[in-house]
Amino acid sequence: MTRRVIFQLLILGAIWFTVGHLADAQRLLTVFRQGRWAWTAAAVGVQALYSLIFTAVYQSAFATVGVASSLRQLLPIVFASVAVNVTTPAAGFGGAALFVDDASRRGQPPGRAAAGLLLALIADLTAFMLLLVAGLAVLFTHRDLRLYEILAAAALF
Repeated sequence: MTRRVIFQLLILGAIWFTVGHLADAQRLLTVFRQGRWAWTAAAVGVQALYSLIFTAVYQSAFATVGVASSLRQLLPIVFASVAVNVTTPAAGFGGAALFVDDASRRGQPPGRAAAGLLLALIADLTAFMLLLVAGLAVLFTHRDLRLYEILAAAALF
């Protein structure tokens, strides 16, 4: 009974939020109408490709630690994980529980799923660090590297 009431309150809140922001939605539609559809379609395509590659990283990490999964199973979990990580103050680790819970529900070992998450995180951060170093190298070769950029990069490392 309590779950039903909470769900109904959430639905009412979503309706209230949507009605309260109709003007913003109309402005967004106006922007889309004035935009160039080829670029919008390209952006949607690149975002879809990124989502598939990001999901494949998780699938590969899980396969490495012996957790069976597929892109089709993981894609909704990746989207939910991103939503949780954006909306909760858990330093980006709130979505990890979704992966572990999903693996457990599918009969996979949750400990191995957590190890796979750690492996995927290491791969993600390693790729980011490679891009960061490349960006710093470009700034250095153009003689445009500032002290605050070096300090920020050191803090990220």
